[in-house]
Amino acid sequence: MDTMHAPDDMPLSDTVFERTDRGRLVALRKDNGLSGEAQRLLLMMTGYTPLADLLALLEEDVSLQTMADMVEELLHHQLIQPVYALSCDGSRVHWFGAHGVPARPV
Repeated sequence: MDTMHAPDDMPLSDTVFERTDRGRLVALRKDNGLSGEAQRLLLMMTGYTPLADLLALLEEDVSLQTMADMVEELLHHQLIQPVYALSCDGSRVHWFGAHGVPARPV
């Protein structure tokens, strides 16, 4: 998944996502139009775990392209958003950056 990228060119696999307010509402609906895999992924996106770790927890053998499509769908419908954290000086930084790369101010 390292060839796909999230905002600011951060590898998608290292990105931490959380549900938006809309995503929290949609996640609770049984008939929300999402596939079963996308629904489970949406429920797992709590803002603490990098995407690669969440995808490893999905029970189904899901292809890389299917995973990318699920994330794109959730982003397109504004159900998820990348998580940012505040640094000690108050500037916003990426919660997780690329492996071996320090967090960057936004």
